[in-house]
Amino acid sequence: MKILQLILFLLIFGLSAAFSQNDTDKRQEIENIKVAFISSKLELTTDEAQKFWPVYNAYRKDFKDIIKLKHEAKRNQQGSPNEQLDREINFDERILELKKKYRVEFSKAISPAKVLLFFDAEREFRERLIKQLKERRQQNN
Repeated sequence: MKILQLILFLLIFGLSAAFSQNDTDKRQEIENIKVAFISSKLELTTDEAQKFWPVYNAYRKDFKDIIKLKHEAKRNQQGSPNEQLDREINFDERILELKKKYRVEFSKAISPAKVLLFFDAEREFRERLIKQLKERRQQNN
């Protein structure tokens, strides 16, 4: 429990520090905090960690590639609203297919219960990050 509290403190402190750096450094710092958060949630053994993190890194790269394409498509919004919506749904489907693919890959490295914990931890981290960003915006306004 103390380890989790320490990690949460570091998470909050780290996010504060991350927002005072340039954009690339911020993203890397947030990713580092996310990795620490996921590590604490999954409680990986050494063997599991050696198998899990390479799969995670491949997953993050593939995920970022889809998100990058999605942002590019939004910048170049052409076509009817229905076509734009179809493209948006297509990207959502690609993300879902990616998660299905990596669910299998993660299961080769860690137990299905820990795969579930991973996806939950990733969602929880994202929610906490969004909440903290909203709080910062409110404080700055």
